[in-house]
Amino acid sequence: MKNNENKLARQQALFVILLVIAAATVALFEAGVLNSGGLATYDTNRYIIEVAAILLTIGLIPLSGKKFNVCMKKVKNADDETFLKTLRRESEIRLALLFVVLMINIGLYYGSGNKNMIYWVLIPFIAYMFGFPFKKYLDREKEQ
Repeated sequence: MKNNENKLARQQALFVILLVIAAATVALFEAGVLNSGGLATYDTNRYIIEVAAILLTIGLIPLSGKKFNVCMKKVKNADDETFLKTLRRESEIRLALLFVVLMINIGLYYGSGNKNMIYWVLIPFIAYMFGFPFKKYLDREKEQ
């Protein structure tokens, strides 16, 4: 593809906006504006929250990657316009799924008050960072 300088600008802006929203949520919890620790008053509640975070993380993160890869393989040999439309749409879907996992895990982390759940916040954060839509991605995906 030629002249691909701003074809993923919307997806890149969406990535940054969602990342700022997640950072603002963490800042609000850390500043004490949002209350933390209210969800897990009993050990049973804490266990249910931990299991929910684990299942959500190990379910939706691989699903987002697999769905993206399957859809991109389907349009690998399509014309440039179809490929670009699919790449944009699937990139937004992947970002949305990863954002949902990230925000729910942030809420469960602060809601449970369990400091060991920080790992279940870091996992979707790292996966979200790897989901950044690069401009070079247009050519790289087309070649595979």
